[in-house]
Amino acid sequence: MPGNVVEATEDLIEAFNPDWHLGGGAGLYPAWFTDLTGAGFTTLESFFFDLGVTYTREAWLERIRASVGVAASLPPDAVEKFSRAHAELL
Repeated sequence: MPGNVVEATEDLIEAFNPDWHLGGGAGLYPAWFTDLTGAGFTTLESFFFDLGVTYTREAWLERIRASVGVAASLPPDAVEKFSRAHAELL
């Protein structure tokens, strides 16, 4: 949602990793429907629900550090710089 911690964190990830394009989602993955129809499924249904998850500051820092946009794709020195900037952001 605009203005929340997730948006600010995604903006920071994109600043450090311009090749990361997974931000801005709402938890729905429409590409899965294409995969399913391509596999021969003809009747598709989906549902979703919202689930509030509370993170401590430390847990959020570690969760994001371990993500595909940070530690899984940036060199170690960039991960450290990101981690410092993320801690400062929070």
